[in-house]
Amino acid sequence: MRRLRQIHRPTIRGQPMPLGQGQAWRLVLQDGFDGLANSPPDLSKWNYWLPDDKRRDAWNRTANTYLDGASNLVIQTVPGDVGDTGVGAGGITSVAAFGPESYFEFSVRSPDPGWLAIWLQTRGGMNGLNTPPDPADGAEYDMAEKFDGGSVSSNVHWGGYDANHQALGLQAYGVTESSFYTIGAWWSLTANSFRFFLNGVLARTFTTLVSTRTDEEIRLTHEYELAMGTVPVGGWKTYIGSAMAWVPT
Repeated sequence: MRRLRQIHRPTIRGQPMPLGQGQAWRLVLQDGFDGLANSPPDLSKWNYWLPDDKRRDAWNRTANTYLDGASNLVIQTVPGDVGDTGVGAGGITSVAAFGPESYFEFSVRSPDPGWLAIWLQTRGGMNGLNTPPDPADGAEYDMAEKFDGGSVSSNVHWGGYDANHQALGLQAYGVTESSFYTIGAWWSLTANSFRFFLNGVLARTFTTLVSTRTDEEIRLTHEYELAMGTVPVGGWKTYIGSAMAWVPT
């Protein structure tokens, strides 16, 4: 497991460049999550993820995804939900869809336990009918998942979620949970790769099957399974300080 220096993403005002990437870029998504405490995220850029629907063992509620008034998006898992499991969670998905050659970057602080995921998913789900899987089937790119303390992991899923499902496998990177760290990802057909970055440093490269779809959406989510144990009073929170995406100029 790699442990890299922790940093907070610089201010996103103006036209910032991805950390560690020197070529010319055009900014296509920029959100610093500014707003009043307890206000919703910018709904011109984001949709709530599965609102009032059950995902695994938690019920997604819009109240569990909000701005904290200090330029952060908060996503939380909480006890006391009215659903059958008594646990609520939440998340958002991007209004815009993205395709190859995009670079993504997120500033994250994840001090609590809980299942955080920063990922790309094909709208409507991956096609799992082709044998072997085809790049046009789409893919799930898990740019960062946090299941427990001290690390985040990357992964890729393709071929649908049934008989043809394949996965790259989890690879963990050590992070300091009390500090902000920067998750980056570069999806490039030109380089036939999907590359994962932590704090601007290349951490992993995937080349097995790079999606050619142009309808992948960003998802910033919390999930929960009963095996994770009891959610304490006050819940589990993740803070996202910025979300950005670029394409080459």
